[in-house]
Amino acid sequence: MEQLFMLCSKLNTLIIATICVMFFVTLTGAELSFIIQPNDQDVKEGEQALFVCTVNSLSRLQKVAWKQNNKIITIGDESKVPEQFSIRVDVNIHQYTLVISKTKRTHDNSEIQCCIREGENDRKCSDTARLNINQVPGKEFPECSPKTEIYRSPDPVTLTCITELTDPKVNLEWWVARKMVSSRPAREEHNQLVLRYTFDAKPEDDGKFVRCRMYSTVLAIERNCTIGPLNVQFAPNVTIQAPTEISVGREAVFICSGIAKPRARKYDWKLDGNPSPDEYRIESSGFVLRIFKPEKFNKTSIQCSVSNSEGTRSAKFVINVKPRKQTSYFPSQNLTRRVVSPDAMSQSSNPDEMTIAMILAITGSCSFVIVLLMLIPLCMVRLFSQKVTMDASGRIIAQPDVYFEPKDTILTNEPSLHDTVTWRRNVGIQVPVDLECGSESMYAEVETEIYTKNLSNGSIYVAKSTHV
Repeated sequence: MEQLFMLCSKLNTLIIATICVMFFVTLTGAELSFIIQPNDQDVKEGEQALFVCTVNSLSRLQKVAWKQNNKIITIGDESKVPEQFSIRVDVNIHQYTLVISKTKRTHDNSEIQCCIREGENDRKCSDTARLNINQVPGKEFPECSPKTEIYRSPDPVTLTCITELTDPKVNLEWWVARKMVSSRPAREEHNQLVLRYTFDAKPEDDGKFVRCRMYSTVLAIERNCTIGPLNVQFAPNVTIQAPTEISVGREAVFICSGIAKPRARKYDWKLDGNPSPDEYRIESSGFVLRIFKPEKFNKTSIQCSVSNSEGTRSAKFVINVKPRKQTSYFPSQNLTRRVVSPDAMSQSSNPDEMTIAMILAITGSCSFVIVLLMLIPLCMVRLFSQKVTMDASGRIIAQPDVYFEPKDTILTNEPSLHDTVTWRRNVGIQVPVDLECGSESMYAEVETEIYTKNLSNGSIYVAKSTHV
């Protein structure tokens, strides 16, 4: 009994000592540790950043504080925290979360720490976590210049595309239609990224759009700025449209086309040999030339000059007249083709010679007559042939030639031939020709005669039916 009492006394002493040690440890914080420490964050500018810190335990005198670049920004779960910072606390697991709702460039390369403070002193701090901000150019970038400008061919043109110098850098490219035209990388100038595109203005550049494309890994959607349509002014580009074939005795029309910007103002024609004004005519504000007898201008050249505010340009065309050709055939064992000149044609009047048009006309007429003669007998047979009635199996159904009327509908009185010609006439019924015995008692043959009856005010035709 005495030993049991001594054992209980020792056990109570041990429990009290353990409680005292735990209280001392809790009070002094000698065994404090971090279960979760904040990690490095790499976020895009404007997005949210989170830092998590979890400790094993805290005393009533201890609090968790967050530091940015070794400066305290919040302690515990204080409701008053700097703008864009907030604290989330889970007391059950001693977890503290620092939230930066909208990151800025000023937060870039910040050092974030989680510390356990007791009074004015830090008992223990976590490892340092670094915040890296991927910078995004402002919404107004990229910028293209100049927006509107007048260029003259073939002067050099320089277009400029600028954006902010960010980390990481963005990429800039110049595009025309679906083709990239910039070959050099952008350069850093005055804390900006600049890309220039230089080219010589050409007439075909007029009306085109030039686009500057900006993209990077931090941009979800690429951005663009556009210059255009380009206003390129140029001297006329002159061409002469001539007939595909210039023949003797046929008027030739030439059209002078001058594509220019600004619009062509003046058209001038020059003809070699100083021809008479009666031999040609200039129409339609000067860009149409009509030559009435081009054979007089054979192997000579014509020139059209077009002018505008950017200059004067010309084009030439050499007239080549082809002699008139006509083919004819004359009868022989083998039809031989020969070319007859216009003078020989006027002198030749041999009636035996036949042209191609005459041969084709005679052949067509004969063919038409033959076809017509073949169609006439067919039409006659079709018109005068007796119609044949067939049943579904194709057998011919005989049609009677005589009509009969049932006797029970025959009137006893004959039609009157007086001035009044009103009587009843029944409809005949079609019956077979080969009447069997006894059928005569049912049907009577009907014959009809036509009479002319003269009346006081004219004459009428009267049909008299006779029952046979």
